[in-house]
Amino acid sequence: ERFKSAPHHLHAANSYASSTPAVDAARVYITWASPDSLKIAALSHDGEEAWRRELGSLEYKHGFGGSPAVVDDLVIVANDNLSESFVTALDAATGEPRWRRERAAGIESYATPAMWHADDGTTQIVVHSTEEGMAGLAPADGSTVWQLDEVFPVRCVSSPLVAGGLVFGGSGEGGNGKSFTAVKPPASAGGEATVA
Repeated sequence: ERFKSAPHHLHAANSYASSTPAVDAARVYITWASPDSLKIAALSHDGEEAWRRELGSLEYKHGFGGSPAVVDDLVIVANDNLSESFVTALDAATGEPRWRRERAAGIESYATPAMWHADDGTTQIVVHSTEEGMAGLAPADGSTVWQLDEVFPVRCVSSPLVAGGLVFGGSGEGGNGKSFTAVKPPASAGGEATVA
């Protein structure tokens, strides 16, 4: 009742509750889709609503499925779809936008952002997109620290996996083949990422 949405088309393997909430010490963050917009809300651990925002339009062939991520005092949401695509950071306490990075629209992606801790001590937000590949973004302003554009030949569904000094990602779609890529991000800003 509190987070209403009208029925809309989904893939048979999807549901209206595909997104996983993110949590920090103060709040739980949830995302959900209506037929034409993406929404986010923050709740206290007691279930009281702290804030709610509409993030913008979306158009997915199979329904929405991304989840928010928390880094420091930010909630990060990626919305890579057939329409208005973007990655945004909201203030975790207030929901106010801190930054929004427009991204190429096209084949939808379902990846949830992950965090990469570089050798120089900085944290980067790793995002996967069918249209823009794999990238590391600066949490302060969403600027691109590194990017490899053409690592996902078909729809990107998997979220970044960070392990052993690498970032892994996959793409695949029905019978159109699957791919799996390992990337070595640069040790510091200004360096280049390489396919491992």
